[in-house]
Amino acid sequence: MKKFALRIAVAAMAVLMLFSAVGCAVTDSAQSDLVRHDVEGGISISLPPDFEEADPEGFHYVIANEDVKVMFVRDPYENFFNMGLENLVDADLGLYAEIFGLYYEFSTVFAPDENGNYVATHRATEDGEMHFYYATLRKGSDSFWAIYFNCKDSDADKYIDRFPVWNNTITVE
Repeated sequence: MKKFALRIAVAAMAVLMLFSAVGCAVTDSAQSDLVRHDVEGGISISLPPDFEEADPEGFHYVIANEDVKVMFVRDPYENFFNMGLENLVDADLGLYAEIFGLYYEFSTVFAPDENGNYVATHRATEDGEMHFYYATLRKGSDSFWAIYFNCKDSDADKYIDRFPVWNNTITVE
């Protein structure tokens, strides 16, 4: 009887290990099944397949799924020439991050992450509901970019680890 119980326990453990391994494979597969989105202006990002182009709502471009919006703001260099900030075009993202904060009255400070991408997070009320924002900055050949990942604050725990992964797929010409 003890041998029979031991065999059942071993079999159950083997089944649990198999399900665990399959679950890990599905998670890894989901991260590798990203779709490339090319945005007019020379920027692109890879996101899960359920993301589609959405109404820009005042942004240069928006890609969204049911829970998340990725919003692109383009600051062409000519805007800085018009403001007398010609030298900003030759500056690094750190200086742009400072000017961005002042110009857009963005109270959160951008700082480089482990990959050198300037990022900031903040929460704000939108349509009476609290939202979580993960923002990042990029420099292109003819403009600076601010990219915002946005979800309801109640979903932030679900996406807080995904936003940096998606951020690292952004490329700029």
